[in-house]
Amino acid sequence: MAVTPTGYIHNPIFPTDKYPYGLPQGDSQGGANVVGIVMRSLISVFLTVAVVAFVLYFLLGGIHWITSRGDESKVKEAQQRITNAVIGLSVVFLLFVFLKLLGTIFDVEALRTLQLMIPRLVP
Repeated sequence: MAVTPTGYIHNPIFPTDKYPYGLPQGDSQGGANVVGIVMRSLISVFLTVAVVAFVLYFLLGGIHWITSRGDESKVKEAQQRITNAVIGLSVVFLLFVFLKLLGTIFDVEALRTLQLMIPRLVP
């Protein structure tokens, strides 16, 4: 967290484009907006971590398959690892679709506007 020249503390969880100087003091929804922002941020972080874990697990399975040297048990273990990674990614995307559907049905803005964060390197 960084303190701005005006004395406000920037929190990295809350979007700075919507709240450039921290959370609003007099919110008409009485804190429901804050809960929605935190919930959306946590879900987005969870989904992003799950996708990164899939990529790493998939690559690890591929490396194990390459280094198995034809050993049938090691090949089967590597195939199982890759299969588990694909099943895990499918479950994560089904969860994402389900949460967006719930957001649409129950008109929950935090779930309706849910997005996957794509990690990128910023120079």
